[in-house]
Amino acid sequence: MHVPKALAAVLFLVWTAISPVLPAFSAVTAVAAAERAPAAAPEPSEGDFNRAVLRLRKLEPAMADEYLSLKADVYRLIPSVLKDESELPVVSADMIAEFDRRLHLIHDRAGLIDTTKVSKEDVEAADLAYSFIWLRVSLLCVRSSPVDFKELSGALTVLESGAEQLDRDTRFLSPGASAATKGPFTRRLNALNAYGTQIWNRLQANALNVADMGSPVSETPGRKGGAPKYEPNIIGRLRLDINPLQKRVADLSRKLQTINDRLWGVAPVLGDPKRQSEALRARMNSLLHDPFARTAAADGGTSGGVARAVFYSEPLVVTALAPKAEGKTLLDMARVPSPGVAEVPDVSGPKPAVFAGARGRDSAPKQTAEVNALRKQGRTRTIGDPGRRAAYVYHQEGGTCGIGAQIQVLADAGVVSADSAALKAKEDELYARALRLGYFEGSTGDPKRRENGGTANQRVGDLLDMPVRKHFAAKDEELFEAVKGGRMIIVGADTERLWNDRRFRGGGHFVAITGAEVDRKSGKPLGYYINDTGTNEGGRFITLKQFNAAWHRHSRMFVEPL
Repeated sequence: MHVPKALAAVLFLVWTAISPVLPAFSAVTAVAAAERAPAAAPEPSEGDFNRAVLRLRKLEPAMADEYLSLKADVYRLIPSVLKDESELPVVSADMIAEFDRRLHLIHDRAGLIDTTKVSKEDVEAADLAYSFIWLRVSLLCVRSSPVDFKELSGALTVLESGAEQLDRDTRFLSPGASAATKGPFTRRLNALNAYGTQIWNRLQANALNVADMGSPVSETPGRKGGAPKYEPNIIGRLRLDINPLQKRVADLSRKLQTINDRLWGVAPVLGDPKRQSEALRARMNSLLHDPFARTAAADGGTSGGVARAVFYSEPLVVTALAPKAEGKTLLDMARVPSPGVAEVPDVSGPKPAVFAGARGRDSAPKQTAEVNALRKQGRTRTIGDPGRRAAYVYHQEGGTCGIGAQIQVLADAGVVSADSAALKAKEDELYARALRLGYFEGSTGDPKRRENGGTANQRVGDLLDMPVRKHFAAKDEELFEAVKGGRMIIVGADTERLWNDRRFRGGGHFVAITGAEVDRKSGKPLGYYINDTGTNEGGRFITLKQFNAAWHRHSRMFVEPL
């Protein structure tokens, strides 16, 4: 994919306009998930960067030295002047992630500066130095990501073939097979798990790099105060390229877990991941093959008129490190309920009235009454399980709605128990992790950061440690298709319209969709059920009219666990 340098620069400027420039000088409201329109700014030059560093040296010498060191390392890959974007090298995701880590450490260092010593010029210098480095790192990411996707897709093809073969082989095992009989299959399973986990780690690194590039959507104002128009930009389209790979990893994980259950019926029997991964390389020729590469037999003929499969003599190289011992592998990755499993039994006859939330929050009471009437007549059906999932809701602390929505997905997957104390403890844990990883916006020097900060659109789902499908500027039909799958969905919404409260005008909020009410005759949605940690409401019904008014004003994003 060829991306002109000027276009990548414009995308970067969008990112700088909607993200906190430095933690020491930024603040977002408790409902600050909604992005703002970008402000125009010139691309910083090398001279601008050097002048900014000179100013920062007077304020914080160590920070200035770190910027210069990072610039030198980046410039070993990127010359100071590029005639054409094609001159950019292809860089591994691991290297880009390392640049990103170092840049965030410098970023966070600003939070330790005494704010009484900071002037407007200091803020501008810090902004410029950060922008100059990040623009170049983002160019590397745009250039390198598509190549990485192709490599990961090829590696997944190899593993999928190996998993299919192992699945077929283990189907012939008798229920009482001995451990010695299961041993060879277990070694193959461990090898597939270890190598697959490396691919998963590499894919996650790509996904996080793309998220670091900034806003995934472009926004243009709507007519006469209507909802803005959103479209996925290049960053958003890169994220959409990741979605199919995430789905394949989720399917591979389930396949390996099914095989493990068949072999042992207990928790995974794991060996050392790095050693098992190396062992897989030695056995690749006999275990795995490329189902798309068919050729004549080695003797020049065919076997029964059918071409034999070409076996890899060496697997595709994946440079990511072997998974850490405490990391999640494909075998112990959390399982979210499969599509259809969580659906409410479709019984005939009258049903209880739909819960519409607190008084005053329903901006479409007439439509809610109509849905209630249809439901009582048995003319609707419920998708999902809003009643059971209502137990996952709790009251968030501060601007942690994005974290709270993810916690409810974890509760649905059985990772955290559905009681208020456990859910609140999980929020504290994930909030601390989000701060450490840079996923929670706000100033590191702000004592009320938890209240004033928030989670950006592109970061929602990054704390789940499971494959997810992220959609930006999605269509109504895409969201409904995801909800019909039976899983919980995380969506961003305009707070004012979601709560029907003008006090929250301009704010953004994340909630979890737990189900939908559907017209039995047309099959179309009449509204959605949501869990809202901002109001501590579980199983609240919101009509399609009110939901769309809120969702369409918040970039139409949603995250679907796979």
